[in-house]
Amino acid sequence: MSKRKRTILSQTEIDAILFGSTSSEDEISSEDDDWPKLDSGNDSSVITDKAEIDTETEEDADDIDQSHQSIEIEEDGKGADKDRKISWTTAIDNSKIEVKSPNFCSGPVHNLPTGSDPSEYFKLFFTNSMCETVRVNTNKYAEYIQEKKNITHSKWKPVEFVEEIWNFLSVMLIMSIARLPKMSDYWASNPMLGNDMIKRTMTRDRFMEILRYFHLSNREEEKNPQDEGYNIMQKLDPFMKDLKLNFLKHFSPYRELSIDEALILI
Repeated sequence: MSKRKRTILSQTEIDAILFGSTSSEDEISSEDDDWPKLDSGNDSSVITDKAEIDTETEEDADDIDQSHQSIEIEEDGKGADKDRKISWTTAIDNSKIEVKSPNFCSGPVHNLPTGSDPSEYFKLFFTNSMCETVRVNTNKYAEYIQEKKNITHSKWKPVEFVEEIWNFLSVMLIMSIARLPKMSDYWASNPMLGNDMIKRTMTRDRFMEILRYFHLSNREEEKNPQDEGYNIMQKLDPFMKDLKLNFLKHFSPYRELSIDEALILI
């Protein structure tokens, strides 16, 4: 087995290595050594190479992160711009929030001039057509009762004009404000009890006859309690339906509303 031949460097060669001699690498390198050939004049090449390796590793990692970020942007449908940067912040700028104003007018909706009579406002909700429906249904109910009981009321006369229904309703409104012990007291001759406005509007007997047969719904369409589809509110539903439509027609709700708890279904 052959022995490695050692090369002994002179002081001049050692100084050349330490102080950056321009000697060629072949002269100072061993024939058997596999040392990397270093650039002359750079005695910190090993450290430099290590720093370059670390830098390249960091750059590779950044490239991977950027490519991963670009893929996420593409998957979100926001474009494939690799140079796009996403920034996050906890600050809120309310000026960038767009608040759209309502495009509707709130409040009463009608064409009545200022200073109109209160009865005109009342007729916006309780219309002439509704009074006509009440007139027809009242006459039908009177016929139904008389046929069912096989009796004839000699004082009863069908309501011919819608104005008579208006007069009847006017008397009812006055009675709700000025209350007396008995209904007949409103036609009393005693000035302490009798109401002159009611006396001028309708006679007592006629008022009592209309009150006996006053009906809001069509009796022919009403169902018995044992019938399928019976509704306990069927006598009021037709009238209430028209009334609700009139409220929606002549009043537009405001943006801020206060709801009473009695209106909320529990």
